[in-house]
Amino acid sequence: ARLLACRSDAVWITPERAAGDDLAHGQLARLDTATSGTKEPVGLLRRSVATPSELASAFMELLTELAQTPI
Repeated sequence: ARLLACRSDAVWITPERAAGDDLAHGQLARLDTATSGTKEPVGLLRRSVATPSELASAFMELLTELAQTPI
């Protein structure tokens, strides 16, 4: 999953510490997504140099809405 996220516009949902090195070196970008109610922060990661497609943008918006919906 990490390699796919680094080499494409794929979204990788993982604990932040699993992507720490890639985030620190700018290979991945952390998407600002609310994670309240989770045991640890979860976010959407995408390549910082790529513009997401219309479909990817819609998917990210949907995930963000779902993440903010109280359980």
